[in-house]
Amino acid sequence: MKEGYHVMEKKVIEERDISTHKSVSILNFLKMVRNEEIEQFEDYTVYGLEDILSAIENRNKLIEYIHELLREKAPFLVGTGAMFQFVVERGDIEIWSNKPSLKFKDGEKIQLHKIFGLLESPEDDPNWFWHQLNVES
Repeated sequence: MKEGYHVMEKKVIEERDISTHKSVSILNFLKMVRNEEIEQFEDYTVYGLEDILSAIENRNKLIEYIHELLREKAPFLVGTGAMFQFVVERGDIEIWSNKPSLKFKDGEKIQLHKIFGLLESPEDDPNWFWHQLNVES
């Protein structure tokens, strides 16, 4: 997989026999990005994005925080050449208003571009989306 952010349902990894990488929680990922602790050319599998978004009262504030952090740290992240798999285990990825969205068990949806920028499907798979490390591009 190419460098950048890959947001995919767990079943994509299982069905396509995709390797997972250095496992980190969403909280550790955010801390590592904030502190610029991402290792160069390292690949990571990030778990818990849907958990933290479903547990927090003000989703929009957290979504904005994550997007701004990724935007602010984009020059550092691009320099690492890292690849991040965000694995969705408790929720579904679906197209909503022509954009990939994360649908929670309670039926609520968030559009993933609000976090990662405009996403595309690298394998023409409705459950797997990608964006480069510069979330503004």
